[in-house]
Amino acid sequence: MIKVSIASKAILFGAVAVLMVVLAPGFAFSGAVGSANVPTGVAQFSSLLSGYRTRPEWKVAGVDYYVGTPSGAALKDPTTISIAGVSVDSSAHVITVKVSNVTLSGYNFGLNGGWQVNVVNNASDVTIRDSYFRVGKNNLMPIQAYYGGTVNVLNNTFDGGASLGSSVNAMVFTGSGGATIEYNRFTNFPDDGIDVTRDGDFVIRNNMFDTMGAGDFHTDAIQTYFSALSSLSIEFNTMYQPPGELKNSINAFVRIGDQKGNVVHNALAAYNTIIMASTTAQTANVFQWDVDGRATLVNPQIHDNFIDPTGVLYSIISPTLQNPDGVVNPVTYNNVNLNTGRQLLSGPWNNQTTGVPARPPTTPIIASGHPVGATRAKLAGTAIAQATVAIYDGSVLLGTAEPGLGGAWSFVTPELADGRHSITARATTGLTNSSASSVALIIAVTSSGIDAKDTPANPGEHVLIEPAARAATAK
Repeated sequence: MIKVSIASKAILFGAVAVLMVVLAPGFAFSGAVGSANVPTGVAQFSSLLSGYRTRPEWKVAGVDYYVGTPSGAALKDPTTISIAGVSVDSSAHVITVKVSNVTLSGYNFGLNGGWQVNVVNNASDVTIRDSYFRVGKNNLMPIQAYYGGTVNVLNNTFDGGASLGSSVNAMVFTGSGGATIEYNRFTNFPDDGIDVTRDGDFVIRNNMFDTMGAGDFHTDAIQTYFSALSSLSIEFNTMYQPPGELKNSINAFVRIGDQKGNVVHNALAAYNTIIMASTTAQTANVFQWDVDGRATLVNPQIHDNFIDPTGVLYSIISPTLQNPDGVVNPVTYNNVNLNTGRQLLSGPWNNQTTGVPARPPTTPIIASGHPVGATRAKLAGTAIAQATVAIYDGSVLLGTAEPGLGGAWSFVTPELADGRHSITARATTGLTNSSASSVALIIAVTSSGIDAKDTPANPGEHVLIEPAARAATAK
């Protein structure tokens, strides 16, 4: 819950007075977070989280709400598609989209051995929604958009046909520019669920991945390779490897690697529910995030995921994330073991026990802050030695500081825009285990309070407010 209180003290710099606003730490998800705009239907695995010691606070895809092809939808035969710029090859069972701004909605692409939607010519804003795919005797990848642009894949069911011998590489192969992939169910697939191999901004949310690796392949629910990425957001998804799954171990829930020296920026995996319950069809790692050259994985974050690690063979997060040359500013925190309710931490080796610390690092402190010019501030504080302190303005990373041997650190912010800024710090060790977020320091920047000492070249006035912990007791 976000609590806002008003303190009775104002801090004055120059001619500008600012009323102090205190944000108390603590945020709880409402039940609706992560589950807006769900398709109609009954959740496929409503009892999946029963019996665990803990569970996520948010509604979980496939457990608390249905994902996939809307229940009861009257699906059309793909041969009836008649859209300018879209061709139908009935003998090859391929729909080719050659132009932008096309929507394919409500089709049964599982008919007659399975169909493929092929997006080419960099066609962008192509939407495939409310449809059903099943890989059959034609052995066709359901969505192949490598030569296309941005795609939106919404409210579909993908049956990979692995139990019948399918050998397709992926259910969805994305194109350039990015993709939004939401509220889909990926089931019974032999290789990958989603492959990301072109640059862009990718959002993968509220999907269900279950019964993976039933073929003979190196399976990941989500995999990136061969390309740079501007951003990758993987949130509110569910991964379920049933205990009855007997063969073909899988690789990971998310794999980042083989980027050929290209840089992956801002990869985020958060608020996912991951149940690796099979001890016979095991998972190597949950997150296998690797690098391919110097500084090729920048600002990755893995946090607030709920995981049953019963069938995880090695570590939850592969130690490749600890590579100091290839990985820049990794952050991992609040990843929870569903069985015990305890945080899952990383050690130096690729297993879940050796060298794994008993607790996350101590939370850093922002002890002071002073204006530097009109729109910057110098912060100082303490943290554990040999950690990296990341400084945030809200959720935006401003930069990092390295504590000295005694734990003292300092940081000068970049220029801050007019308005109110909630500055926090988080410490991360070399094992990529991160602390809780510090109490916020509130900074207000305003251009309305010009006094005699200001000049036209420097019209702003910078106001710095005390840390929230002290402000809460101000009289």
